[in-house]
Amino acid sequence: MGTLTVYSNRRVYRLDAVPGRNLAEILREGGVALPKGCDGHGICRRCVVELRLGTFSVADDVVTVDRGDSVPVLACETRPEEGDAEIFVREE
Repeated sequence: MGTLTVYSNRRVYRLDAVPGRNLAEILREGGVALPKGCDGHGICRRCVVELRLGTFSVADDVVTVDRGDSVPVLACETRPEEGDAEIFVREE
């Protein structure tokens, strides 16, 4: 298990990047105010976050993001893989 560093418009969080859990679950459990609307079904698109570094499972694909890149995804459909990762989220 790695560390998920979350940069937000309010502060920086360091959370456990628990493999198998989606980003929406990890963020809410870590106290990050993530918008929600469809209870994790990927319909409302309110939980968009930006992947900034690391390897993630996004729907049925594996995405690796290098420093300096930014990939928008739905937190409810994205899971961190092994190792450290960084994301940006706009808190409510």
